[in-house]
Amino acid sequence: MKKIVLTFGLISGVIVSVLMGGSLLLADKIGLSHSMILGYTIMVASFLLVYFGIRSYRDNVLAGQISLGRAFTCGILITLIATVCYVAMWEVLYFNYMPHFMDSYFAAQIHQVQAAGLDSATTATRVAAIQHSQELYQNPLVNMAYTFMEPLPVGLLMRHPFDSLARAPQVKVPALMLVGEGDTLIPPAHSRRLAAAWGGPVELVAYPGFGHNDIHVNPHYDAAIRAFLDRYL
Repeated sequence: MKKIVLTFGLISGVIVSVLMGGSLLLADKIGLSHSMILGYTIMVASFLLVYFGIRSYRDNVLAGQISLGRAFTCGILITLIATVCYVAMWEVLYFNYMPHFMDSYFAAQIHQVQAAGLDSATTATRVAAIQHSQELYQNPLVNMAYTFMEPLPVGLLMRHPFDSLARAPQVKVPALMLVGEGDTLIPPAHSRRLAAAWGGPVELVAYPGFGHNDIHVNPHYDAAIRAFLDRYL
């Protein structure tokens, strides 16, 4: 397994590092939202090596049969190697060549909070929390932890199809789906299809003008969650 893990992990790591590094040059031209879509598309493409690595291990080492445990171990090791490569690339680029790259991201988060129509106390609290996160991001260890968590879930998910629509009718518990109409990462149409297929009571609340990463600043977001929990708990 060691050779396969190293080979596919390093190939995946080189792909995601080189392509992500190159995509940073386009970030200002295509905007924050499209930059995120491009970034996660690159991650998904590079982590296809997880699937091919597991298949190679199954076919070339285990004579065509593989247990869940071995497949999991092989997949997560490939993912970890690729993720370490990605983190190393980002740490070098960020702290040596673009230390202010994330300023526009945090500024956009603050703007969304200030434009959300919250009361002044709530606005000040959330802005302070964002500014604190921005300060923490300058700590190399915190920066590494944040960066590590960007590609890792993608690599783990690449081992499973996660056919939510097929499973949804079997789930009978109540569900609350809060959807940003401007979400470009998970299109609202996908959430509506999942809600339509849900086997239990489902409430879908859509917020126009909000996207994937800023929906929580909508002034009605917290209230919707509290009301849902009050009804079912």
